Amino acid sequence: MDNCLNCNHQLQPNDVFCPKCGQKAKTHRLVFWAGLSDFFVNAFSFDSKVFNSFRQLLLKPGLITQQYNAGMQARFVPPLRMYLTISLLFFLAEAFVEKVNEKQPWEAYGKEEASKSPLVVEDVDSIESPMTLNFGSSNYSGWGDWIRKHPGMSPEQALDSLRKPVTSWNKFMYAQIYKIAHFKRQEFNDYLESKTQLLIFLFLPLIALVLKWVYFRHDIYYFEHLVFALHIQSVFFILLTLQTLFDFLVGTDVLGIAILAFALYLYLALKRVYEQSWSKTALKFFVTNVLALTTLGLFGGMMFIVLFMLF
Repeated sequence: MDNCLNCNHQLQPNDVFCPKCGQKAKTHRLVFWAGLSDFFVNAFSFDSKVFNSFRQLLLKPGLITQQYNAGMQARFVPPLRMYLTISLLFFLAEAFVEKVNEKQPWEAYGKEEASKSPLVVEDVDSIESPMTLNFGSSNYSGWGDWIRKHPGMSPEQALDSLRKPVTSWNKFMYAQIYKIAHFKRQEFNDYLESKTQLLIFLFLPLIALVLKWVYFRHDIYYFEHLVFALHIQSVFFILLTLQTLFDFLVGTDVLGIAILAFALYLYLALKRVYEQSWSKTALKFFVTNVLALTTLGLFGGMMFIVLFMLF
């Protein structure tokens, strides 16, 4: 009797797979040809599922959601895995394009040569200006400018000079504004940008809530709405990735076309998944987008405050 090499469970002579862990009942270590064979078998098996998932996702709006929620799940890549993979590819493509466009060798050479000329004034765009703080009519308006003019003061001294109550909240706000006031604008922007992927992911459950409310008469569970939201956002990232690469390779911005394509895709997907007439789907499409944008505004404002406090 041999044992499973993965979990050490005792195998029966007729076992093809281990009954405990599911691994193929191999009783030997991998040699080159066996390993190569397994690699290609697993790769093509995985690719067939990926190909089927992407074909359904892109060419038949809403069908993958409809079939997945109906129980046909083994043939598709799980929605969360698909979303995470596609979003990662989008952010990698965006970072790559941004890095390439950041500084070209000939641009650096040109600036170096130009700086030798006494007639050339330094380009103001290359000078990093401090972060400008604007809190509108709030109690903290102008604190950033005041802090830059009076560096090195303790929170108590500063609040006393500003004629503000020395409360724990005001001291916390002073400390946060003090940090931002001495950061460059780009540093704060980079901090916010680094949280974008997480914020989009956290926003998806709210989109599912919007769909649940809009289609409250339908016998559809919240998780099924969430599956639809994951698929829709995956398509949005695919379109943005294509738009980013097209702009990089061709030099033509097609963001407007990508947004129009996504709007059409969303309309067709809503029609298929929720099985309503074209006119009702058009109305629900409008309502869903208005509510989603309103929710996005509220969510974005709350997250900005949270990130500001954590900065």
